[in-house]
Amino acid sequence: MARILYTVFAAYLHCRNGNGGQFHTSSALFGNATIFALGGSRIELSGDHMLFTEYFPDDARKMSDKLQKSIIHYYDFLVAYENYLRDDNAESSVNMTIDGVNVAAWDLSDPKPSVADAADQTIGPKPYSVNTYSTKKGDVTAIQLLNYSNVSRDNFNVRDLKETMPEPNVLLNKKIVLDDATSVSRIWVASPDCFGGAPQEVVFKQNNGKVTFTLPSLEYWTMVVVEHGNKVDNSASEVRNYVLRGKSFQEAANNTVPAGEAYLSFPATIGNTLQPSLPLVPVTAGITNVIDSGRDDYYTVSGIKVDHPVKGIYIHKGKKLVKK
Repeated sequence: MARILYTVFAAYLHCRNGNGGQFHTSSALFGNATIFALGGSRIELSGDHMLFTEYFPDDARKMSDKLQKSIIHYYDFLVAYENYLRDDNAESSVNMTIDGVNVAAWDLSDPKPSVADAADQTIGPKPYSVNTYSTKKGDVTAIQLLNYSNVSRDNFNVRDLKETMPEPNVLLNKKIVLDDATSVSRIWVASPDCFGGAPQEVVFKQNNGKVTFTLPSLEYWTMVVVEHGNKVDNSASEVRNYVLRGKSFQEAANNTVPAGEAYLSFPATIGNTLQPSLPLVPVTAGITNVIDSGRDDYYTVSGIKVDHPVKGIYIHKGKKLVKK
């Protein structure tokens, strides 16, 4: 069987720049987000430390606690979704807007510039913009969103020798409009920056070649997966989300959960029967308008059927019953 060899770059972060202290977290995560999203890999770890020189035992520079945790999420994400990130997927392009602003597509027009053109090349990401890199395989399009919304071209250096890479502007609950004339059956998103990389299915609408949905969050990198085919009734899998606000869970705006928030998810069949606010402390407002159904069952005041009632207040044959 023929084997395809790919290039792995030893792009050591802050390589021999003369500085000490901890690694710049945003430099590491922007670098990994970019390399992994484009299907690549890098040599950056040795045992329990990150490399900044070719000498693997050198652990003079340390990772912060946040970076250590994030690195684990990034490599877990790389393994979990390798079929979407690699696997010989064909490069494609998409037209997309975020809150009405065009999203820049990764420039692939000149992947091998001449020496004379290399200094002034514009290939790659567009500065101060959210950028996309998309691939397609079969009926699935994987769109990688990279958040360079506050990154200048001077920062487009994966080693970040000057250690000036800024932290990203986190984008939450943004309206996405995607040009797609092919019937879409399902859309889900995942990011190593939130929920441990777990996928989140999103509700979408498709009309006249435009697909509209809400992007829950984009910190460094979020992957959007668009599956094509006949849309099926997935109401059984739909959920209603609540976010913790003080002493109650409140219905989530646009049914999306911001990164890092405590939340509850209910199947739509249950969620549609709930109130917009769910207090943490049970509240009994009283029992009124009891109707006799003629059945011999016992129910709690919250409507749960019990076979063997113990002490408490129950509904039995349309009447309130105190069991002592």
